[in-house]
Amino acid sequence: MLSIKRVLLALGAFSLSLCASLAMALTTVDVNKASAAELDAVHGIGPGTSAKILAERKKGDFKDWNDLITRVKGVGDNNSQKFAAGGLTVNGVGMAGVAVKPMSTKEEKAQAKADAKADKAEAKANKAEMKSDKAAAKAEMAKDKADMADAHADKVKAEVKVDAKADKAAQKQAKDEAKAKAKAEKEAAKQAEKEAKAAEKEAKKKEKEAKKLEKEAAKKAATTN
Repeated sequence: MLSIKRVLLALGAFSLSLCASLAMALTTVDVNKASAAELDAVHGIGPGTSAKILAERKKGDFKDWNDLITRVKGVGDNNSQKFAAGGLTVNGVGMAGVAVKPMSTKEEKAQAKADAKADKAEAKANKAEMKSDKAAAKAEMAKDKADMADAHADKVKAEVKVDAKADKAAQKQAKDEAKAKAKAEKEAAKQAEKEAKAAEKEAKKKEKEAKKLEKEAAKKAATTN
């Protein structure tokens, strides 16, 4: 009878130990191994925070609680204590001085409501941030477009300036050429007039000499007769 009682006591103790172990297993979640759903189930962690944790975890496992607090935005001292009390661990280690405590149904509902509200606020903030980023991107595109338009205008202006300079140079060259041509024509006309006068003078001289020779020949013929 005593042996049976001892067996029953041993079984009872084993059952309590097993239940305690199962309860601990169910109430603790390792931040380096948990899925998004498991993280969301931890008291105080919503979809927004779990997404940040998973995103940082892709860069490397969290070394300890300080590493988690430093790397994940929004996980400060207060929230980390709340998460630890809700069963979160880092590499299987809870936060020093914080005991894991199960929530009552009322607390779970209140927490779920608070988490839903926080998630809604975070989603709204993310939406506003996306809208702001979109507006900033649109403004940047408008600025780039304006800069391109200015650059094009400057290019056209420069081309017009170059064309105007080229036109001015061409006009000057044409004017210089016309002036040189007029000067050459004037000098040619002057030279032609000079040559014409010289030819006329030479012709008169020859005509005079011819008349003189004719007169001398006539006089000589009259003397001979």
